Amino acid sequence: MKVIIPGKPNQTEEGKFLSLCHEQITWQPVGVAIGVFMVFRLPRPKSHYGTGKNAGKLKDSAPQYHTQRPNIDNLEKFVADYMTGVAWVDDCQIVKCVTQKEWTDGPGETEIEIFEYF
Repeated sequence: MKVIIPGKPNQTEEGKFLSLCHEQITWQPVGVAIGVFMVFRLPRPKSHYGTGKNAGKLKDSAPQYHTQRPNIDNLEKFVADYMTGVAWVDDCQIVKCVTQKEWTDGPGETEIEIFEYF
């Protein structure tokens, strides 16, 4: 089961996040052990790109990894809390979580993949 929420995860208001989850989640909350993969794609700031004839081109000095705020654990907690009652009964059911945050050249989004854990 996969859910993709457009928008920057740290700036998406809770109501909008929940609404977008409800649109994509067609199953009833599951009450079993689950694993979750989360990918938070955050848009690069304009300072990562060149200007003038290099406009739109990534600077050599632009960082490869997203090593600034928001913290990855805060992003995980946001998803775990706000998807409780929507995708799972309680976030204590999550027995495995693999999470990454990365830069994107496009608009931000959050991708969440949920699977029953055996």
